[in-house]
Amino acid sequence: MASPRFTSRGASVAELLASGAARKMATRLAEPVQYTLSLGETEVSLNQYLGRELRLDYRGAINCIHCARDTPRSFNQGYCYPCFRRLARCDSCIISPEKCHYAAGTCREPLWGEAHCMIEHVVYLANTSALKVGITRGSQIPTRWMDQGATQAQPIFRVSSRLHSGLVESAFKPHVADKTNCDNIRARLKLLRPAGGTNIYDANVGANTTVSASVPAGFFAFVQVRAVNACGTSAAS
Repeated sequence: MASPRFTSRGASVAELLASGAARKMATRLAEPVQYTLSLGETEVSLNQYLGRELRLDYRGAINCIHCARDTPRSFNQGYCYPCFRRLARCDSCIISPEKCHYAAGTCREPLWGEAHCMIEHVVYLANTSALKVGITRGSQIPTRWMDQGATQAQPIFRVSSRLHSGLVESAFKPHVADKTNCDNIRARLKLLRPAGGTNIYDANVGANTTVSASVPAGFFAFVQVRAVNACGTSAAS
């Protein structure tokens, strides 16, 4: 990834907090959610800097997050072009899991696929910019929800592989969005929680609450039937 310098500007002088290659920000479930920025070997807790002016300076170097080689640009959030073309984690089926081609014998890295795709996945509903459907590995709950800025989320299907989660998600897409609108998240000041909504998990405080959602009557039964037809077995847990 790019190698920036990260500084905090106080009353009169900028304090260097960290320098090095930037990696995905880490989150920790707390009240409020805790965010940590990794730059090189340094981890900077960001919550303490809320309300302060921070600056990132790009130093002109980009390194692949897999092989560390210098690259003029990054692909798929941090990879050099050779790794982007070679690695299974950069294949199109990661974005569209219903297109998994492992069974056809054409997976770029079968062992990687077995370790990361042929394992338990969860299909969930989350309240981000609005109600959305998504998938994630079972081990990534609630991290995935915090990464997306969700205030609430609810697992709805638990399946045995990434392919099956993609098939179930595809059944939802005609009825529920599968993308987060970041502009809407920034614009929303607070979440209204009227009585009578769908009971879901609050990712911020670990409590049950409600969220207003327009879901047609009988929708979940419809999705389960579609999942049975697509996967050959019931996907519901």
